[in-house]
Amino acid sequence: MTILGMDTSGPFCTVGIAGGQGMTAELTVRTGRSLAEKLPDIVNRVLSDSGMQGQELDGVAVSIGPGSFTGLRIGLGFAKGLAFGWDKPILAVPAMDGLVRRVPPVFSRAAVAIPSRKAEVYLGLFRPAESGWTQEGEIEVRGEEGFTSGLPEGNIALLGEGAGVLRGKDGLDPRFFLMPAEWSIPSGYLIAEMGLELLKRGVIAEKHGLAPMYIKRFKGIL
Repeated sequence: MTILGMDTSGPFCTVGIAGGQGMTAELTVRTGRSLAEKLPDIVNRVLSDSGMQGQELDGVAVSIGPGSFTGLRIGLGFAKGLAFGWDKPILAVPAMDGLVRRVPPVFSRAAVAIPSRKAEVYLGLFRPAESGWTQEGEIEVRGEEGFTSGLPEGNIALLGEGAGVLRGKDGLDPRFFLMPAEWSIPSGYLIAEMGLELLKRGVIAEKHGLAPMYIKRFKGIL
């Protein structure tokens, strides 16, 4: 089986194809406000590089966030269009799951921070599991500067574009490990790979009702 995956949750648009033999093709581009214009070309380039036609794919996987509302709406809308046009299933992959997949499960936890509104981040906490990582608790909205406050004891991997505020700063608690900056850039291939796993398990999203992941905001944000 072969899956096309895409992530448009942030400033980078990434599209990749994954199958039984691993990565077939991937392209990641910083698009910014030109996402809607560039996304079709990026998908066509990846299909061309893979030597495949859309009709040959077994499904379309898409990141559902959290992240940029505009980016997610554009990506999800385009992914639905492909799934309908090719008559293929659509697979929904949370953005943080795609990012944390890069981290080896040698840490007691992994914390993923994705920019939300100004000076805020979405924060998700993950713990090692048999299959790699599993989310622990709910995703929260926290203040950008204090998002590590109250995290559990142990050695914790930090990643995601929101964690970049800590890069180069002195005084970071030694139990926190800031992952390489490139690990905070989504991977269309990893989204496709996770979509392939969902398809094998029969976890298929409903095309009409699928919506971006919106995180409820609470009073007393840290």
